[in-house]
Amino acid sequence: MSASFLYWARPLSLLVLVGAIYSSSLDGPFVFDDWHVIAENPSIRQLNNLPLFFVDQTHFSILNGNQGYRPIFLTSMALCWWAGGGAPLPFHLLSMLLHASNAFLLILICCVAFTKSSDPKGGLSNSSVEWGAWLSGALFALHPLATESINYASSQSVPLASAFFLISLYLFMAVYSGAESFSRRAKWVYLCVCYVSYGLALLSKPIAISLPVIVLLWEFLGHYVHESTQKAWKQWWKAHWKRFVPYVVISMAYLWVRSAVVLGPFGGPEFIRPIFDHYLTQTKALVFYYLKLSLLLGKQNVDVVYSISNSPFDLQVIGALVFLCGIIWTLVLFRYQRNVVFWSLWFPVCLFLTTYGVVLRQVVNEHRVYLSLAGLCALFGFLAVKGWEQLQSNGVVFGQRKVLSYAASFGVVIGLMGMVYHASARSNVWESKLTLWGDAARNGGTWRAHMNYGIQLRGMGRLQESAEWLERAVENGPYAFAHINLGLTYFELGKTDEALGYLYSATMGWPMAPEPWFYLGYVQNKIGDYVRAEFNYLRALKLRPRYLTALRELADFYAAQKLQEDERIVLQHVLALDSTQLWAKSRIGEFENFQSSLDSTAPARLFTQALLLQHLGSSDLAIQRYERLLLHEPGHRQGTFNLAYAHMLQGGSGSLIKSAGLFKKVLEIDPLYVEALHHLATVSWKVGEKEEAIVYDTEYLEKGQHVDLRQLSKTRLQ
Repeated sequence: MSASFLYWARPLSLLVLVGAIYSSSLDGPFVFDDWHVIAENPSIRQLNNLPLFFVDQTHFSILNGNQGYRPIFLTSMALCWWAGGGAPLPFHLLSMLLHASNAFLLILICCVAFTKSSDPKGGLSNSSVEWGAWLSGALFALHPLATESINYASSQSVPLASAFFLISLYLFMAVYSGAESFSRRAKWVYLCVCYVSYGLALLSKPIAISLPVIVLLWEFLGHYVHESTQKAWKQWWKAHWKRFVPYVVISMAYLWVRSAVVLGPFGGPEFIRPIFDHYLTQTKALVFYYLKLSLLLGKQNVDVVYSISNSPFDLQVIGALVFLCGIIWTLVLFRYQRNVVFWSLWFPVCLFLTTYGVVLRQVVNEHRVYLSLAGLCALFGFLAVKGWEQLQSNGVVFGQRKVLSYAASFGVVIGLMGMVYHASARSNVWESKLTLWGDAARNGGTWRAHMNYGIQLRGMGRLQESAEWLERAVENGPYAFAHINLGLTYFELGKTDEALGYLYSATMGWPMAPEPWFYLGYVQNKIGDYVRAEFNYLRALKLRPRYLTALRELADFYAAQKLQEDERIVLQHVLALDSTQLWAKSRIGEFENFQSSLDSTAPARLFTQALLLQHLGSSDLAIQRYERLLLHEPGHRQGTFNLAYAHMLQGGSGSLIKSAGLFKKVLEIDPLYVEALHHLATVSWKVGEKEEAIVYDTEYLEKGQHVDLRQLSKTRLQ
């Protein structure tokens, strides 16, 4: 068998095995955060939005609280949507190919790292390097812990960033390892691709920011174990510092651009949990969750409950610290073994950002360990082949060397096939939402796992079972979606009063979330309470103007009520958000010959239309509707107030003067509508009429009750 055949057969075998593992879940559904990042996100449905991904964070998600700066990842999402028209297949197929590519890249890196030239005191012999590299890549490709990163479409950012990360690392190591000689031109090309890949990795997901540390660690260990260790560190740094400068510059440029684009902190807000508790918990998780799952292939869960530690005397925290100290001591003993130390430290370094660096709402996630897993697999691939070499060098074992060779090969094959079995079984769980959330809920999942399983049961018509799981979700935590879905299930069971009770509790507990208002309106619409239903639909859209599900439901509502002008407003807004919405295109075509006479429109509808336009962000059109309303009904208090408020938000001297006059008119219509006093003070401050502003703010403090407005008036008067 030729050497070239073996060279290509080994990595190609990984692609075949990865395909076998993940083929069953290629048609798996969108789950978890996929709904707001992919399924309901209009930004990824048009390729002409690609440049906007680099300058506007709001394209990442339709949820204001889930924004991020990952333009390359969004580009891959848009291309997958374009390729499949929104079907999950292209997303999963690309993730699978990325994973196979990452395994191959790990093989290439190990082929450089495992050699004697890179690790003179601990490297593998030339005949063993390729086998050690292949085993490392195989362990990574087949590891069950990678299944979440591949099957969870929104998590594609992890293998995508990892691919660019590994490309950059391989090219850096290839150029500077000294194993091969490059022409000056080839060297510069390799390095340019190396540093560009690092930038692309950062733009895929911030976890790549650990690469400069990894590169510096590799170079530092190379100096430490070579004969040149007697040289002064100053001389070493003088000779090598230029290699790291591009990484530092790119990192600083990325952080600067990100800070300019993203309106928020680097990670989650610290109020998610106390920072000290967070560090204690992540120290425990590093050993007893991430490392344990990586080594023992334990029970996996897409949404596991993980307890928060708030005391340094927690037994698991103490155990984790003792274990980590033992690892550090072991690495000190093996400090001249470059590969052992490097791949051991790779694991915590690549986990640092998502464990200690930022405070994320989800305590632990399987996909966070993906990049770290590559280092752990390389460590075990290296140690396995190194151990084999030691056995070979120690002479005859079990009587004959051939027996040992067969036994070792058989053990490796059995071990890898066992990983294939576990990875396939875990990947099969992702075939449907029912299997995924059923597995999570029955095996220690969070309230969300119970809720999602209940939702799937409701979709199958198993309403009583659905209600039982949703009741557990409500018991496990005070969350809006648990109340909403229990309410919807009760409604389908015919328990309308109980349904409305849970939906009302959701609106009271989470008034700034649009979903409680939307689903309350949905049920009210079904029972014929149309006035309240419309009000709650509009309230949901005020909180999230890009809420496509609510927009479609509102369009259907207006169609059923034969309110054609209102329906057209909604359809036009939908198409402005996402021109690929064929249902909206089809329906708005029916209005081509429809001529609306706004003068004959009832004032009540003019007010609702203006309010709808205002909530959807079309302030100019809203102002036109309010002005027509006031022509029909000059004393309409709320219409006058809303028109004044719209002019105030527009700014500009002309708009502010109009706003002031309208707020005064509101007070003439209803002197008790004291909110107009506060806004009249706001306008007066803006136009520089300080004395009038003080009078209005003072009067509002005497009469007004709104806590936030009172606080603002107090602040302005100080």
